[in-house]
Order: sequence, then C-alpha cells, then structure tokens
Amino acid sequence: MIGQIEWRGKNKDHARLIVNYGLDGNGIQIRKKKSLGKVSKTFANKALAAFITEIENGESFKASKMTFKQFVEQWLRDYGDNALAPKTRARYLDMLESRIIPAIGSLKMHQVKPQNFLSMYAGTRCANARKDGEAGGLSELTILHHHRLLHRIFSHAVYWQIISFNPVSRVPAPKISRKELQVYDREQIDQLYEALGVAPDTFRLLVVMALNTGMRSEELTGLKWSRVDLEAGRILVNEIRQWVLGVGEVVRGTKTDTPRQVPISNPLREELLKFRETRMRNKELLGNKWHDSDYVLVHADGKLVHPTTPCRWFAEFRRKHGLQEITLHGLRHTFATQLLAAGVPLAVVSAWLGHSQRSTTLNIYTHPSDKGFSMGVKMINDVLRPSSAKSVKAQGESESTEEKEVDEQE
Repeated sequence: MIGQIEWRGKNKDHARLIVNYGLDGNGIQIRKKKSLGKVSKTFANKALAAFITEIENGESFKASKMTFKQFVEQWLRDYGDNALAPKTRARYLDMLESRIIPAIGSLKMHQVKPQNFLSMYAGTRCANARKDGEAGGLSELTILHHHRLLHRIFSHAVYWQIISFNPVSRVPAPKISRKELQVYDREQIDQLYEALGVAPDTFRLLVVMALNTGMRSEELTGLKWSRVDLEAGRILVNEIRQWVLGVGEVVRGTKTDTPRQVPISNPLREELLKFRETRMRNKELLGNKWHDSDYVLVHADGKLVHPTTPCRWFAEFRRKHGLQEITLHGLRHTFATQLLAAGVPLAVVSAWLGHSQRSTTLNIYTHPSDKGFSMGVKMINDVLRPSSAKSVKAQGESESTEEKEVDEQE
C-alpha cells in the first residue's frame, strides 16, 4: 500500500493525504484522499501513518464496488489462465459456477463474512444438495475442496489489496476422516496377473505398467516410446495426456512439472517387448490404415487410447473377474506400499512416485500392512529381548543363590 503527502496552497503548507490501494471492478486503481488543512510536516507524517492503518483495517475498503463475481472473473483472467493447469481451472470453474457464485457472487468483496461460508457449507450438506440427481448432500471432502478454493481466491484478494483480510481464514476447514488406502497384497497381485491373461494386450500392458512403475493413468496414456529405454531399464516420465471438459485433449508436463525416471522390471520388460513387436507387425500389415504415432498405449490399429478410458476399463475388468475392489490409481498405492514394506528406501520410492517432498510419501503411506505388522513384532522380539539366554540364566541363578542365603540366615 503506497501513501504520500501532497502539499498544497500558496505557501505549500496545506497537506492532503493520498493512499493507493487495490483495483475496482474495472481494474482501475483505487485512490483514497484526505485533506488535513494547514499542519506541520510532523503532524502530516503521523496522520499519513494513521490513515494507512485505517485503510488496512478495512475502514476505507467499502469504497470498492467490486463484487465477488467480478473479482473471480479478474482472478481467472489475470491468474488462473496462466498459473492453473487446464484440468484444475475447469474444476475450479465448475465449483464456482455451480455453487459459490450463486451463493455470494452478488456480494461486494468487503461485505463477504465468515457467516456466508458457514451458511453455504450447511446448504451443501442438505439431502437435495447434489446436482447429479443422487440422494444426499456433498461429502465433507468435496466441501473441503470448495473451502480451499475460496481461501485461495480471497488470499489473492488480500495480496492485491482488494480487501484487508481473508474472511475464509476465520472459518474452520471441514474435517474429513482419513480412509485406508486401497492396496493389493501378494495373493491379490497374483490373482490380478492371472486375470490379465485374457485381457486385450493394450490394457494388459496398461495394468502391468501401473503396477510396476506407480505411474498415474494420465502419465501412462502420455508415455512415448522415445521415453522408454529398454537397455538401461528406465522410463522417463515427463508428459501427460488428459481430457478436460469443455476444452478437449490436453498434453502437458507432469503434475509437478518435474521429469522423473522409473524402473523397468523384468515382467514389464517382457510385456513392452512383446507389445512393441505386435504393434510393429500390425503396422506392416495395415499399411496406410495404421494410425502412426510415438505413443506406447495404442490399439491394434495404432489409434491412441482415450485419456478417460483406462480407469473406466479397469473398473469393469475388475468387477468382471471378481477381483478385490481397487481403482487403477490404487495400483500406484500398491506399488509404493509393497516397496516400502520390502525395505526399499523412502527416498527412492518417493523419487519414483514423483513426490516433490518425502513427507508427502510418508503422509500417504504410513499405515502398516499385515506383513509389516508381523515384521514389526519380530523386530520387537529380536531387539528388545535380553542380550542373551545366558544372561537370563545367570540372573535366575543369582536370584536362587540370594534366596538360599536368606533361608540359611533364617
């Protein structure tokens, strides 16, 4: 916030305070002025400091006529279009248009209070709150997503000096209970491999890659052969293909925008070699009917697998074969959980998953498996037992000697 003193009058001894803060609904700088009359420089400096404090405390923000809806439009234009991933922007826009703007869009930014959010959240929990026709209200997780979006928007409003404080920060975030991760154990992994024996080769490769690399669905559909190094046994993950509602197919960098390498296991190597050989043969047979590209996951005629297909196909495949409930993303969790349980260092697993911080891996994969629990019990027995059986025997003999001496004294 910038403030200045303008000296006016014939003798330049009349002060006027000028403070610039924020933008109005049209993006024009808002300027607040206050005339002091004939005063000393010392008095004017103190008055300016007090005037700035008054504005920062929200006393003068009421001059802004910008509504929440107007600010959101500016926020999406000046920030969202550049800083948000297409899919994230589309999800934010859906939340804003379906629930948030209808609730508070007409309110001026300085008029939005914590109670407005509390009322909004209460409404989303009502029995008929869902827009998809299903019974019941929104889940606490979905409400939390709305809460986080609102906090983000109003934080920018504070930073841009549209308002003086973030009203969302005075509302408790919805609490959600942490669900146990869906992961497969060794027996369930074997059942999955057995069921894959009759799966189309494109989707068999998809599942084997997901299980053996921990790659996300959109990373799998975005993988190219030029990123697969079978000799070195590594895959470079640096791109995703995703489908954004209202936009279409989007190809961009990974979730963290940081390339990473994942290993090629022996089962995956066999699948990749066999799949590549089959596709090369199909290319020769089909000639100009082949849809040529560098992408790995393609159908028998070379057409790309649609970004939304893998998750839908896997859900149907799992149900058809009576496999334990799990999502395609759950295979990523299985990859991480099994490796950590086997003793692979956290730093290695975290790097393979593409987590920017190891704490993220710890926060997600902290629950013990049955095998891990049994290993922990064994470690307790090994580490916390007496140092040797001999010491236990010696201690027992010592106690017997002491008891004998006591008996003799008696």
